[in-house]
Amino acid sequence: MSKTTTALGFFTAAMGLAVVERILRIAIVVAFWPAIAIFAPIDPERVTGLGPGPAGLVAAGGTLAVFLFIDAILVVIGFRSLRAGRSELGPEHSTRIGQSQTAMIVYVVVAFLGNVGIAATSGTFLPWLGYTFSINPARYAAFTFVNVVLAVLAGFAVFWIVERLLDRPTRTWAIRALALGVGSAAAVSVIGLAFLALTPLPSRPTEIPFAFAMAEISGDVLGGASIVLWLIVYRRTLNRLRRGELVAIPPGAAYPGAFSYIPPTPPTPP
Repeated sequence: MSKTTTALGFFTAAMGLAVVERILRIAIVVAFWPAIAIFAPIDPERVTGLGPGPAGLVAAGGTLAVFLFIDAILVVIGFRSLRAGRSELGPEHSTRIGQSQTAMIVYVVVAFLGNVGIAATSGTFLPWLGYTFSINPARYAAFTFVNVVLAVLAGFAVFWIVERLLDRPTRTWAIRALALGVGSAAAVSVIGLAFLALTPLPSRPTEIPFAFAMAEISGDVLGGASIVLWLIVYRRTLNRLRRGELVAIPPGAAYPGAFSYIPPTPPTPP
C-alpha cells in the first residue's frame, strides 16, 4: 500500500469524525440553549458569576473536545504519511502537497494569533469550542471574519492534497465542497450580524432568543454538508488508488513531468 493511500485513509476517517462533530455541535446548542449562551459567553460583561455550567453541557463539551483532539491526531498522522509519499505520483502532485502543508501551517498561525489577538485587544474571552455567541457586533464580526479566513485556508489545503488525482466529475464535487465550506463560515458572519442589527437583544443573557443561535446552526449544517462532499471526493480518489487507476511511481523511477508510473504493455503475440 502506498503512503498516499494510507494518508487518504486517515483523512477520510478524520472527515467522518468531523461530520459527527458537526452534528454534536448542533445538538449541544439545541439541547442547552440558553445555558450555552450564559455559561460560555465571549462578552465579559455577560458573565453571570453563576459558576460552572450544567453537568450535561460540560459533559457534551468535553465529548466534543475529545472528538476534536482525535480528529487533529488523524490529520497530523495523515500529513506525515502524505509527506513521506509526496513524490509517489509525480512532481506536480508533490508541489500541491507542499502548498497544502503551507496552507495548514498558516491555518494554525491564523487560528491562534487571530483569536488570541482579538480577545486581547477587545478584552474578551476566546470562543468556547468554536462557538461565537458575542452580542457585540464588532467582536462578532472580528471573530467570524477569522473563521472565514480559516475556512478558505482549510478548503484549499484539502483541495490541493487530491487536486492532481481527480477525474473531471470528482473535481466538480471538490469545487462544490470548497465553495460550500467557505460559504458556511460566511453564513455564520452574515446571518449573525444581520440578526444583531435588526433585533434589540436584552441585557440579561437568560433572555437571549434562540433565533440568535440560528447563525451557528446554519453554519454547522452547511459545514457538515461540505465535509460530506469532501468525504465523497476522498473516497472516490482512494478507491481509484486501490483499483490501480493511479499507480505510485517506484522509488527512483520519477522523472520531470511524470504523473504516474504505468507498467509497460507486453508485446502482442503474433
